[in-house]
Amino acid sequence: DNFVAMLAEDGSVWCSGANDLGQCGQGVLGGDQFGVQVLRATDNQPLTGIGQIAVGYDHVLALSADGNTLWGWGLIGSTPTAYLSNGSIWLDPAVGLACSYGQTCALKAIPITAATGAGWDEMAWPLRHIATGARHSLAVDANGNVWAWGGNKSGQLGYEMDGGAGSVYWSVTPLLVPGLNGIKQVAVSSGDRSSFALAADGSTIWSWGENWYGQLGTGDYNVDETWVPEPEYSYERYTVLPIWTYTDATRRIESL
Repeated sequence: DNFVAMLAEDGSVWCSGANDLGQCGQGVLGGDQFGVQVLRATDNQPLTGIGQIAVGYDHVLALSADGNTLWGWGLIGSTPTAYLSNGSIWLDPAVGLACSYGQTCALKAIPITAATGAGWDEMAWPLRHIATGARHSLAVDANGNVWAWGGNKSGQLGYEMDGGAGSVYWSVTPLLVPGLNGIKQVAVSSGDRSSFALAADGSTIWSWGENWYGQLGTGDYNVDETWVPEPEYSYERYTVLPIWTYTDATRRIESL
């Protein structure tokens, strides 16, 4: 919370903000940091060769450009430590990464054969994109459909939760989010219970879930939830760039 992490074009990682749990990757706890380059735990040298990063509530994950090594720091350690490497059951290699308050997801280049059963068998593999929040996760399959699993207290899975017919309170397997297709990318607010999806042609961002502060962008606020995906923004002439979310607002970092 209260910090940002940025990936530079040269594969280095930079952080600013709170560092009470070491989330700025400097090997120390405490003291606000401003535009510092993240250092490796092994030799205190700059972390380089990174292809993707994911920012959680109090930790950061970085995936190497070749997808073979995952680095993490923050609540799990004050400087980057390589926890997984090529050949493990997790990475072999990974092509996507997501993290949130207390969970991490990695998208493998090759589907995990163990992920079978209701929901998993119905998804069109390989997956295109993944995202995870404090209580739920999202995935886009090869056909552009959105799947969701985890908690649904605010309708962030795209289903009712008021006790009526068809209500869903949580799901341990992926559920197809109704009313969405042709999706390119998904995101969730890592601080709470909102979901977002970007159309493949860049024309529309769809949003659903918690909306107490107007974070769904639908023109209203102080509404507990919206479980039916609604268009947040529609563009006829402009391409929407990739989206990321954090706490109660959607933000896009233009440049370092």
